[in-house]
Amino acid sequence: MTSGSISHVAGYALKRFCLILPLCVALGCNASPDGPPATALEGDVTFEGKPISEADIIFENVDPNAKPKTTVANVAGGHFAIANMPVGKFKVMVKPRGGAKPADIPEKYQMTENSGLTLEVKSGTNPPAKFELKP
Repeated sequence: MTSGSISHVAGYALKRFCLILPLCVALGCNASPDGPPATALEGDVTFEGKPISEADIIFENVDPNAKPKTTVANVAGGHFAIANMPVGKFKVMVKPRGGAKPADIPEKYQMTENSGLTLEVKSGTNPPAKFELKP
C-alpha cells in the first residue's frame, strides 16, 4: 500500500469515527441502569405564530430530588430536539440566545416562576411539545 492510499484510508476512517462518535455518546448517556428513565423529545416554540429564531428552552423538574434538575435544549428555527429527556413533570422557560431579539421572547417566559409553561414527559413516545408564546 502506498502512503497516499494509507492517508486516504485513514482520512475515511476518521470521518466515519467523527460521524459515529456523537451517536454512541448520546446513546451511552442513558445506558446506566442507575440513571433516571429518559426518552426522546422534540417540539416547537413560536411567538405570535412565528418560529423563535434562536433561544434556549429550559426544563426545570418539579421533583426537588430529580437528577438532573434542569435540561436545556437549543431552539433553532423554532424547533428543538432532546435525545435523552428525563421522564417527569417540568416547568419551562425560554431565554433569548444568539440572533433572537428580546422582543421575540416576552420577559414573563424567561423565568419558570412566571412563564405558565409546563410539560409532562412520559416513558415511551411523546407527542411533539408545542409552546406558543404570546405578548
